Amino acid sequence: MLELYDDGFNAADLMGNEINQLNERLLNETDMGAAKDIVEQFLLGKITKLLTALPFDLAMGELMVSNGNLSIEKTSSLACLSLRQFERKCRERIGMTPKLYARIARFSKAYRLREAMPDRSWTDILH
Repeated sequence: MLELYDDGFNAADLMGNEINQLNERLLNETDMGAAKDIVEQFLLGKITKLLTALPFDLAMGELMVSNGNLSIEKTSSLACLSLRQFERKCRERIGMTPKLYARIARFSKAYRLREAMPDRSWTDILH
């Protein structure tokens, strides 16, 4: 994941011929609603093939639910990993440190608040 973090990549390298077939269907579709349905069907088909979530996955979900405000120590504990193991697993699975991931989650929340309430200042949102 670290190599994919900042660089672009060809989805066909990751997902094989299925993505090429999806692209073909989307290229031939003119209705955006139908295109959305095609993508949703594709993703729902993929989700049924997912493995059972590991404690790491559940811990990262909790970090997202908390909008990045869960301590890394608590998150690693939820993942049933030591802090160092958790940091290594984050780099391996998501391509970044858990602190950077939490920072991105906090920024995402702030950005969504700003979009929802454009009259509030950034300073107010940050506090």
